[in-house]
Amino acid sequence: MKRGILIVIIGVIIIGIGYFGLEIFGFSKWVKEDIATSEKLKEHLNDQEVIIVEKRIIETEELEEILLTESNLGNLNLNELNEKNIKRELELTFPRFKIQKKIGQQDGPDFNLYEATYLNEQVFFISMDSYDSNIIQDLSTKHIKIKDEYDVSIRLTVDSLILNRPNLSFHADLHYNIYASQKNSKIEYRLKGNLKTLNDSQITADNYSLKKWQIEEMTVEYLIWRK
Repeated sequence: MKRGILIVIIGVIIIGIGYFGLEIFGFSKWVKEDIATSEKLKEHLNDQEVIIVEKRIIETEELEEILLTESNLGNLNLNELNEKNIKRELELTFPRFKIQKKIGQQDGPDFNLYEATYLNEQVFFISMDSYDSNIIQDLSTKHIKIKDEYDVSIRLTVDSLILNRPNLSFHADLHYNIYASQKNSKIEYRLKGNLKTLNDSQITADNYSLKKWQIEEMTVEYLIWRK
């Protein structure tokens, strides 16, 4: 009798050990699977970090210099642009730039304006004619990375500007913006700084031309291409 009870007890113990062993095995397998999953997740996150780092490197690359000529901005032929192709051509020529169409305002009719920015900084903008939106009116830039074929860029002094382009003439518009331009050239400059006048006189509608001594303390603010 006692022997039978002992056998039963031993059997129960063996069954219990077997069940416990299976539970441990299952737990161990779950732990291994969890570790494997964690490793895969870690690898995925590392890959994402690499992608983010690479993207940041690309986005913070310094902008290369762009040359403005009497006909081109970089590889973009300005004379061939019109309202139908301008956005596409800008995006193809400057794929790193964000191109946005906006509405420009002035004393006269509103006009279409295409702005090119890089990392939220304006690089240049192109204005369309206010009476014929299919014609380009001008391109303007105050970005330091754009230089023209005469080796002129923003912040250049008037003395240096004249050395590069000795045939420039200077004048003001109705809003007293000061410009330097040359006959038969599409590239001109808007100046900023101290405008000198004789005996505190003002520029009148009868005479918008300026002498060199009046603008000698000014610098180039904008490079402008006019069609």
